[in-house]
Amino acid sequence: MLKGQAKILALGLYQATHGKENKDIDKIVTNFFRYLREHRLRHQVPKILAELEKLYFQENNITKAHIWSKSKLDETMIKEISSLVANKTKKEVRVDTDIDDSLVGGALVRYGDKLIDISFKKQLSNLAKKLSI
Repeated sequence: MLKGQAKILALGLYQATHGKENKDIDKIVTNFFRYLREHRLRHQVPKILAELEKLYFQENNITKAHIWSKSKLDETMIKEISSLVANKTKKEVRVDTDIDDSLVGGALVRYGDKLIDISFKKQLSNLAKKLSI
């Protein structure tokens, strides 16, 4: 497999389907999957889908944020974090959440190449550093 092959395939599919009607898209996607099967590239589908999502988000000014927390966050908290990321990025935000039992409390938020650590563990660590000075 070539490095970046999933990205190349995703870009080709994205360009081939962009602006087309659903009936045309169905034919293109069917042919695309036939190509993947014939060239033994079906294992690339998850990577291709991830690349397609990146292309779509880039074109539509969307960013993805991932939030890890000790327990399930309520919708209000998710909206507040989403608004924070939207203000920083000037983009629409799509949020995924996960539970992380290793956190004492608070949350970790990753978007793009940024990580916001608002966990209790980080806050306690910062407080310990300040007290030791």
